[in-house]
Amino acid sequence: MASIYELDIRNQEISGITILSDRAEVKRRVPVNLKAGVSEICLKVVGKQQFVM
Repeated sequence: MASIYELDIRNQEISGITILSDRAEVKRRVPVNLKAGVSEICLKVVGKQQFVM
């Protein structure tokens, strides 16, 4: 049986940002302690934020 992890990533460390003309890519570091075997990881952002530059 797989272990399932659901993580809210809003407050995790941002490790990089790339700004393009029509979008942005935000990379975050998300520490996870996994058990041996099969794991499923769901990264969630609760709510929707918009940033205007």
